[in-house]
Amino acid sequence: MAEPARPLSPVVPVVKVSIPISILVATFDQAGYLPQCLDSLLDQRFDAGAYEIVVVNDGSTDTTADVLAGYVAEHGARLHVAVHDHCRGLAAACNTGLERARGAWILRVDSDDWLEPDALALLTAAASEHPAAGIVIPDYWVVSGERVTRARPALDNLFTWQAGGPLLDRDAVIGAGGYRDLFWEEYDLYLRMLGRGVQAARLEAPVLFHRRHPQSMTAGRAARARGWDQLVEAWPLTTLEQYGSHRALGRFARTAAATARAAAAIGGRSA
Repeated sequence: MAEPARPLSPVVPVVKVSIPISILVATFDQAGYLPQCLDSLLDQRFDAGAYEIVVVNDGSTDTTADVLAGYVAEHGARLHVAVHDHCRGLAAACNTGLERARGAWILRVDSDDWLEPDALALLTAAASEHPAAGIVIPDYWVVSGERVTRARPALDNLFTWQAGGPLLDRDAVIGAGGYRDLFWEEYDLYLRMLGRGVQAARLEAPVLFHRRHPQSMTAGRAARARGWDQLVEAWPLTTLEQYGSHRALGRFARTAAATARAAAAIGGRSA
């Protein structure tokens, strides 16, 4: 598989592994949703000493800092908070969390989402059942207002995998170069991990509630379209198609085919 042309940003420094799981939460101006997220992380039916919660406040301008201060005062060492003095973007916030994480496994949870109480137990059990896997892809719930539906990602279609919810081997994430500043930063990371030979396994149980709302980064159609343009600039279309399908990729494929036909026709007329 061809590596993308853009250089990778190294993730340094990285602390020594000293705990099984690090939950990473990158947040920007989500004070209204953040308590539900944090409560779900703290209330896991899992050994509290076997995981940590690393929150990166990416320069929030709302009351996020006050919310986090309250949780740190109440829960102390279970919560580690890093602060950016201005908004540096999601990828940079994820990398800051990754740099501080002590866990052998990484679990990203967006600050407007939340976990099932048995999420960590289910994910670690799946990782134990699939010792060769460096990515565990679970089912998840999609919450749109009052409607809740179950999403079942396909192991052979990377573009059905969520950013939050999968359990990732930390060394594999770091070896792939961490997160890069792309709109679809999760697809970009998964592509690099799989390209390095990292294996993925499925967990057919929902572990996360993914909230859809108008303020979400992925809510805007135009922003999503620009994100696909960006991903196709970073990766050959043929490489993307090796790892799955999406209607956005179909649009690029049709455009490429039409361009090829037009070029062939021009070549034929000039021959």
